[in-house]
Amino acid sequence: MFFCILMWSHYCVSQLVITLTSTFSLIIYSSATL
Repeated sequence: MFFCILMWSHYCVSQLVITLTSTFSLIIYSSATL
């Protein structure tokens, strides 16, 4: 991850967006089931 930050690239940005989106979706799903 640190290497990704150092070598900032389009691939790293897209991976970060995917990770954030997945985490956000998981949080909403968890909140909905509670």
